[in-house]
Amino acid sequence: VDFDQLLGAGATVPMFETIQPVMIRDVGKFNGKKQDEFLRIIKQSSASTKWLLTSEDIDKRTSFYKALAGLGPVEVFPKIYPDKIGGWVQRIAGDFEAALSPSAVELIASVHGSDFFGVRQTVERATLYIGRKRRIEVADVEIVLAGEGEYDVFQLLEAASRSDFARSLSIAKALAAASDI
Repeated sequence: VDFDQLLGAGATVPMFETIQPVMIRDVGKFNGKKQDEFLRIIKQSSASTKWLLTSEDIDKRTSFYKALAGLGPVEVFPKIYPDKIGGWVQRIAGDFEAALSPSAVELIASVHGSDFFGVRQTVERATLYIGRKRRIEVADVEIVLAGEGEYDVFQLLEAASRSDFARSLSIAKALAAASDI
């Protein structure tokens, strides 16, 4: 929060409100009676209570979902499947107007997995490292990651056991640059 926003918040009453977060898992599994009781409880709760509800799957066409959506904002966080991480890496790179080679996408995805904050940092640093003059290659990513301890010997052994020579070599280079071995 910057100072101007803080001053703006100070002009409202109350300036800093106590908030009580409540998390309920698997609301999609509630049956009819549980749904009705749950909605009654939510409607009676104080304004300082903020609800975080999770569900593997919930039908947005149901009256239960519509009632929940009528009580406040609903955010959907889709499940992240390992085979889709490369697409997420490319979308994040698009935020920086960066082009990544397929091998750079694979390297970033394998290092960070679903840690999209780490992906964002790596892409941003690689973009700053090479500028926007060319596509980010795997060698650029390796240089950016070198010395951070992002790799370990077990990742090298896993890549070698899969006979993934390119991946094994890139991990070995990064480990050698980090002087961790």
